[in-house]
Formats: sequence, structure tokens, C-alpha cells
Amino acid sequence: MATMPKKKSLTAKRVLSLFLAYVLLCLAGGVVTSAFFLPAVFASNNVVRAIVPSLQVEGIDFNVTDLPQQSRLYASDGTTQIGTFYAQNRIVVPLKKISKPMRQAVVSREDRRFFRHAGVDIQGVMRAFVATYVKKGATQGGSSLTQQYVKNVLLMQAIEDDDSIAQYHATEDTIARKIREMLISVQMEKKYSKAEILQGYLNIAQFGNNLYGVETAAQRYFSVSAADLNVVQSATIAAITKNPSLYDPLVEENQKESENQRNIVLKLMLQEGYITQDQYTEAVNTPLKDTLKVQDVNVGCQDTGDYAYFCDFVVHRIQNSEEFGKTRAERNKLLQEGGLKIVTTLDVEANSTMMETARNTIPPDDPSGMEIAMAAVKPGTGEVLSFGLNR
Repeated sequence: MATMPKKKSLTAKRVLSLFLAYVLLCLAGGVVTSAFFLPAVFASNNVVRAIVPSLQVEGIDFNVTDLPQQSRLYASDGTTQIGTFYAQNRIVVPLKKISKPMRQAVVSREDRRFFRHAGVDIQGVMRAFVATYVKKGATQGGSSLTQQYVKNVLLMQAIEDDDSIAQYHATEDTIARKIREMLISVQMEKKYSKAEILQGYLNIAQFGNNLYGVETAAQRYFSVSAADLNVVQSATIAAITKNPSLYDPLVEENQKESENQRNIVLKLMLQEGYITQDQYTEAVNTPLKDTLKVQDVNVGCQDTGDYAYFCDFVVHRIQNSEEFGKTRAERNKLLQEGGLKIVTTLDVEANSTMMETARNTIPPDDPSGMEIAMAAVKPGTGEVLSFGLNR
């Protein structure tokens, strides 16, 4: 009596093996050509119905200028910063304003074959597959830098849309998510240049506690712009993104491991020929703590000193003015994520004089508890120049 063959179960090994064959087709003949083979390759894959639509890059915004960025509030001189506002602490910069060592450090750490693959690093995937499923070791991702960029964008979009289900699917530890990222990455590399993808990654990746993008990290850790990052500084920042909470060099108990991870990046940069042996030796022998020059970041108006009242006045004007958005929620979003440079009417000298006058008239700790408040307004225009309060 003949028996029906048992249906093969959809194991992680089988899914990944099938997918590797598919990726090879993608890289050899393009997504459009290889899509012809999809029904045969994935016939038994129930999960594929949810994956195939992700072949389309359309509908996903990869424009780096649309990333949430911090907004800054300035006095009338355009240079004296009053306050900073952000949901994600990020300053977007073009690739040309990111130093060459910083670019090289990230490529060395995250994806040394970045400039040679077509969105998916087959060698990396094979290595991760063997290490995870054959040798039964710790789970490894094998993600290319392009895939990591895709993952970050999908997560960012889900957060922006307040879509908890999409957030889960963007971060779930499944083969399905990996496949989706790979398929989108292959398409991305057909639409965008390597420079555009690297620029996007360097601006979206997390490099510390609520630090996003290399410009913000450079200013925070070293008080320089991303354009001026040297080899040691670049390696330090590039090391953080693997585990921002454990490798943040500003946390004292993390500094030993942060330095160790920095040195790993330096070793990779040496192996890739980005730095010389002498540069490597000098860099690894430089104590990490001696390289830090921390720049404090004050968020909102509460830590802006004598500018606090004026700052609060401006924020309320933005929140209540329809020219900044139809709803209060839209206006808050613009302030927190819009990357605005807000130049106000504040006169720094006048504000200092009025604050001093108010405190000298009635000291803040006066037992009477009386308060004094003054405002200077420019005649004819109504521009508010300063406030004076004894608090």
C-alpha cells in the first residue's frame, strides 16, 4: 500500500536555504526576472504572502531629510542658542559633511563588503546561517548595512504612524523579517547609490542614549562636527551602535568595554587598509576617557536660565498659532521633529539687563514673596525684546 510522502515542515533552515537561492537569482538577474521563479521557490511558504508585497520600495520614505530632527531656538543674532527641542535628538547632515574616517569606521564595523555587494551580503548571510543553525551557536544576523538602514526606516515609519503592529514586525526576531529586509534592500540598491544609502544610515542609526545620527554624536561626545571627526573619535562612535546602552562612553561603568569595542573597530579599519599600522598603534594606546569632550544638551525651556521665560513665550506662540499646523498635535510635532531653526526677537543684552534689574528691585528670596515682571517691546512693530522677572 502506497503512502503519501510526509509534508516537509517549514523549518528556519529550510526557509533560509530557499531564500539564499532566491537572493542569488535576485543578484544575478534582478528582482523582476527572478520574481518569475517565486511561485516554484516559495510554493510551500505560507509566510510568503505577507512578504511579496515588500518587494516594492514605493510607499516607504527613504528621504533622509524627512527624518525627525531637533529644532533649535535662537536669539535675534541668530547664533545665541536659547533652547533645543526634540523627540529624537538628531541633526541631519549630507555625506560630504561627515569625515572620511567616520564613513570608513562604520563600513568596517557594520559591513566591510558594503561597496561590493548588491544590498545583501551573501557571505555574511552564509556565515550567520552556519554559526546559528549548523554550529548551534549564538544567533547571528548577517545583515548588510543596507538591511540595517531598511530596518531603521521601517521602524521609524511605524513609530511616526503610531502603528504598534508595524513596530513589532519591524523588530521581531524572525526569518520573515530578515527576508523582507533583504528583498527591500536588493530593490533599494537598484534605486539609490551607495553614497545615498550610507548617508541615510549615518543619519538614522542610534549612537547612544537618545542620540541619533553621527552629527549629534560628534557634538555630544567630542564637541566637534561630524566633518571634523578623527580616526579615534570615529571608531568610538562606530562601536556604539552595536549596543547603544552598553557601549555609551559617557556611562562610567561602560568605558572599559566602550574602549575595547573602539579598538575592535580600529583593528577592522587596519585590516581594510583604511589606516596604517602606526595610526592603529597610536589610536589603541589612547585612553578613551582622554578623548571625550562632552557637550551638554538642554531640552526644552526649563534649563535655559534667564532665557526660560522668553523661551516659554515662544513655544506657546508656536503651539497656539495655526500657521504652524492645523492642530496643536501637528504644531508640537513640527517643533519636536521638524529640524527648525527658530530665530526670535530676543535681544540678549536687553534680556540680561531686565532680569538683573528685576532681581535687584525685589530679590528672589525676599521674605515678602512679592514678584515683579517686566517686558520690553519694540515700538511700531510689537516685537518682544526681553522679559525681566525676579525668579
